Amino acid sequence: MGHLYPVFFKFKGGKGVATSIGVLLGFSWLLGFAFIGTWLLIYKVGKISSLSALCASALSPVYAWFIVGDVNVVGASVVMMVILLWRHKSNIQRLLNGEE
Repeated sequence: MGHLYPVFFKFKGGKGVATSIGVLLGFSWLLGFAFIGTWLLIYKVGKISSLSALCASALSPVYAWFIVGDVNVVGASVVMMVILLWRHKSNIQRLLNGEE
């Protein structure tokens, strides 16, 4: 959580995408590259980074199930997905309003 709310930056951090990629790569290189590949594909089509991160994050538990097959990894992927959705809530609102 320190990367999301760092003390040294007055608790204003990133959205957690890069850290999630690192965690997924730690679980399985194939799982991490599935996330990265999804992000790149969605970004190539839509040119919206937040949408790419949201789509890749939403698919990461599915990828975890089929690639790793461990319920603990799937659970961790779900937790990361929820955190990413939470951190992207302003982006989601802008996407829904057609402003992003």
